[in-house]
Amino acid sequence: MLMKIFLGSFPLFVISLFPLILTYFFSTKRDIGGAIFMGQAGPAEAAPAFKNPFALAWKTHRGMLIGWAVTVILYIGAFAAVSPSISGEISSLLAEITGDNWMVEIPLGLLFVSIGIYIMSLFIGLYSLIALNGLKKEEMDGRNEIILDKQVNRKSYMMSFTLVGLCGSALLLTLMGVIGGLIYSAVSWNWGSEFWQILIMGVIKISAVWTRIGVFSLLYGFIPKISALSWGL
Repeated sequence: MLMKIFLGSFPLFVISLFPLILTYFFSTKRDIGGAIFMGQAGPAEAAPAFKNPFALAWKTHRGMLIGWAVTVILYIGAFAAVSPSISGEISSLLAEITGDNWMVEIPLGLLFVSIGIYIMSLFIGLYSLIALNGLKKEEMDGRNEIILDKQVNRKSYMMSFTLVGLCGSALLLTLMGVIGGLIYSAVSWNWGSEFWQILIMGVIKISAVWTRIGVFSLLYGFIPKISALSWGL
C-alpha cells in the first residue's frame, strides 16, 4: 500500500524538484543581492512637472492609490451586482434580530450595497493613514533631511502628503459610489434615484475619513510619539 502511494506521488515529487534546481542554477549566475533582470536606473534629471513636494508625494503613493482603486471597483461591483436580489433576505433576517426601526430610511434593494459601502469606507480610512504614514517612514529612514535641506520647507512638505491622503480618499469614496450606482442600476434595470442614493452613500463618508486624517496630522505635528492613536478612531 505504501509502495503504491509512493509510486503514485513520485512524478509530482520529481516535478516539484524542477523549480528548486532552476532556482539554484540562476542563483549561481547573479551577484549576491542582485537579480537576473536588473531594474533600470531612473533618469538623471527629473521631469519639469517634478518640481514641488506634491509631485513627490503623488509619485510615492501613485501605485498604492491605483491598487486601492482596482480593489474598490471589484469589491463594490460584487456587492452592487447581488444587492437587488439578496437585500430582501438580509433585511428579513436582520429585522428579526434588531427590529425594523434601523431600516426605515434605507430602501430595501439598497440594504446590502449600503452595508458594503460602510465596510469599505472603514478600509479607505486605513488607506488614508497608510498614505500619511509614508511621511513618518521617510523621516525614520532619514530621507526627509535630504529633501528639507533643499528649497523645501516643512509646512509644504507635510501638506503635500496630507493633500494626497485627502484627495486619494475622496477619490476612492466617490469612485465607490459611482461604480456601485452604475452596476446596481444596470443589474436592476432601474436608472432612477438609486444611482444618486448610492453615490451619496459613498460621498458622505468623506468627512469621517478626513477627520482621521486631521487627527493624525495634528498628533504627528505636535506629539509625533502618540500619532499611532489615530489608528484607533
